[in-house]
Amino acid sequence: MYDVVLFLHILGVVTLVTALAFSLCGLFAAQRASDDSGIRSALNFVPVAEKLIPPAMITILAAGLYLVGNGHWGWGTGWVDVALAIFAVMMVLGPGVEGKRIGAMHEKVAEAPDGPIPPELDAMRADPVLTHVATFGSTQIVVFLYLMTNKPSLGGALLTAAIGAAVSMPLARLALRLSVHAAQGAQPFRPAVVPEADPAEAIGLGSARDA
Repeated sequence: MYDVVLFLHILGVVTLVTALAFSLCGLFAAQRASDDSGIRSALNFVPVAEKLIPPAMITILAAGLYLVGNGHWGWGTGWVDVALAIFAVMMVLGPGVEGKRIGAMHEKVAEAPDGPIPPELDAMRADPVLTHVATFGSTQIVVFLYLMTNKPSLGGALLTAAIGAAVSMPLARLALRLSVHAAQGAQPFRPAVVPEADPAEAIGLGSARDA
């Protein structure tokens, strides 16, 4: 039974990592898009990924609780407590912040016709809170994997989680900056409209006539 539950636990982790990767890549692609159709295409798989995340997290939690209770570590072990705390934070931030905001953006772009990106949708895709939460979740998954494989003490586990959180902030800012520059550079070229000159003025007759 222990081996079966361990397999389910690892399967849940793999599913969660895959779903988060698709969600994060979809968000970054939407931020770099130059029109509504580009955002719509970038977010196509995000709803599927968002539906995979809750069952994956439930599987990870249920199997993890069984493994802790029937394994060699027990409750109160440093890395176990920190892993559970990270998991609780992700269960709140994931659906409550990232899921809601990406869902709202997906609905907004589904209603918008193909063409230039409206200001409201542009603000939604460049939401710094959404980007920071998505990046934080990704770095904490790496932390979670480190805790599972290395099983550090409480101090080491807290330090690892803090490093992951600290790394996520500049990564989010960098992602926003690169996405904004990419979106601006992808805007279609619109040549400046130069008013036609009066032929008489072009050869100097206009100024002579006025004199």
